[in-house]
Amino acid sequence: MKAVYMSLAVLVTLALTEGCYYDGVTYLPGDQYNMDPCTWCTCGQDNVPLCMAAWCLMPQCEDHVTAVRRDGECCPRCPEGREMKP
Repeated sequence: MKAVYMSLAVLVTLALTEGCYYDGVTYLPGDQYNMDPCTWCTCGQDNVPLCMAAWCLMPQCEDHVTAVRRDGECCPRCPEGREMKP
């Protein structure tokens, strides 16, 4: 299927494809992919992505210690051994 658009007297033809397009990749209906470490998507049967995002609780670290999110991980963590003791 092709769609034709007229813009500023320039004719542009855009080939519409089946699937969901993200970050330079086309995913077919049913394909799953990650937008980032916290967001997971599935390409829907209607070619609309269905995405879910993780919701993270902020960990309780020792005084004056800040939780950090490491590369490739979704939720922040206290540095090793610096979690609050119950």
